[in-house]
Amino acid sequence: MASVGEKNTCRHLSGKYRGWCVNDQSCTAVCKDESSDNIGGVCDDTPDRCYCITNC
Repeated sequence: MASVGEKNTCRHLSGKYRGWCVNDQSCTAVCKDESSDNIGGVCDDTPDRCYCITNC
């Protein structure tokens, strides 16, 4: 059960990140530039791709 005030997050594939995702910091920077709704980014998948994180 989720605690009060806890936010759920969702993620989607970045539309602007190009190439393999090598570090979360560059992914986060691209995601935040892509949309003000994005709160972060993470490298995931095989091969690694950039996924942007938003609040659901």
